Amino acid sequence: MEKEKIEKYWSRFPDTYDKNQEYVVGNELLNEITDALNDLSDLGEVIEFGCGTGYFTEMLAQKADHMVATDLSNELLERAKIRLKKNSRITIQKENCMNTSFTSKKFDTVFMANLIHVVENPLKVLQESNRILKDGGALIIITFTKTGFL
Repeated sequence: MEKEKIEKYWSRFPDTYDKNQEYVVGNELLNEITDALNDLSDLGEVIEFGCGTGYFTEMLAQKADHMVATDLSNELLERAKIRLKKNSRITIQKENCMNTSFTSKKFDTVFMANLIHVVENPLKVLQESNRILKDGGALIIITFTKTGFL
């Protein structure tokens, strides 16, 4: 799928994104994921691919020196800016997770949730993650669905 179609698809959800997460994943699993993420520490410089409305962003930013939350959708990024406006450790910007504008070996942690199984080319996302991840850095991927996608 070309970038514009993907962006248009995800841009339909700024008002329902969080509820969709809860529906697809279920509150019980989201609570387990939240607990696991709260156990993390010292994430350093973090990038999040597919931040959506910032559902996990604020929690991770508490464990980071700085966090860059990215997404393709302007509408979702605008919602994330509203949600996260009080946190000075978070930068929000539009990026394509398959080909970012960042220099190599920039981040200590790459994080993505519910993304890898919906992108057109998961291998490209993993290659880009490896490129921008510092040696010895952490790649955190959460992929989940309770009810599946149509």
